[in-house]
Amino acid sequence: MATATIGAAGASSAIMYLAHNGSVDANWLAICQQFTDFCQQITGGVVASFVAAVILIALVAISAVALKKTIH
Repeated sequence: MATATIGAAGASSAIMYLAHNGSVDANWLAICQQFTDFCQQITGGVVASFVAAVILIALVAISAVALKKTIH
């Protein structure tokens, strides 16, 4: 689950980068000048996905430590 969350966070950050900067090679324009609400919402979503990824990684680490204590 942590891997899927990190992958989703990476994909959403790539889309956010394209929305802010565009791509000359693909002939995509930057849309943040036209749709500011969209860019604010996608930025919030990217931040939330990275926070969720950090929390999941912390949960995995805590579970590993707890599992190690119960085995020995």
